[in-house]
Amino acid sequence: GAGVTRLGYARKEALGVAQGRGGRRGMGSVVANAGAGVAFAFLAGVTPYSGAFTLAMVAAFAAALFDTNATEVGQAFGQRHVLVTTWRAVPEGTTGGVSVAGTLAGVLGATLLGGVAWAMGLLAGAAVLAVVFGAFCGSSLDSFLGAIMGKGSRSDHHLRNLANTVAGAGVAWGLVVLQAY
Repeated sequence: GAGVTRLGYARKEALGVAQGRGGRRGMGSVVANAGAGVAFAFLAGVTPYSGAFTLAMVAAFAAALFDTNATEVGQAFGQRHVLVTTWRAVPEGTTGGVSVAGTLAGVLGATLLGGVAWAMGLLAGAAVLAVVFGAFCGSSLDSFLGAIMGKGSRSDHHLRNLANTVAGAGVAWGLVVLQAY
């Protein structure tokens, strides 16, 4: 996450959309982006539902990575940004705006994370697709809420990030459950 934030940082800074503090995240960002994944990891270790919570953990982290990659790459390299609620063009950095470059970067990040989880034996092959789709849905929810709520406060941003990770985990888990039937 922090590495991709540095991509095109000078351009993002000139546009006024760069992550503050040189791209370093504060405690609120860490909790919002990693809190659900850490909670799911804990639950995977202490409940008899380790498979379900492991899937949720991977999907939550993939959703956070998807959103970060989409935001940072979209702002740095996106050619055209549109608001998810109207599909009308908006300037880089508009809360709720998306771009093709950002979305592709998000898919790539979630796919890589899912692939690593598969290679480590944490997920079955089909679950990787559920993780990527869940991450896309979680990030889309984040963008949709951002478009509706506007920039808002830092705590609004953190709550949207938390919603992203929880929704991404829920969608991925739901897809795997549906696929089993």
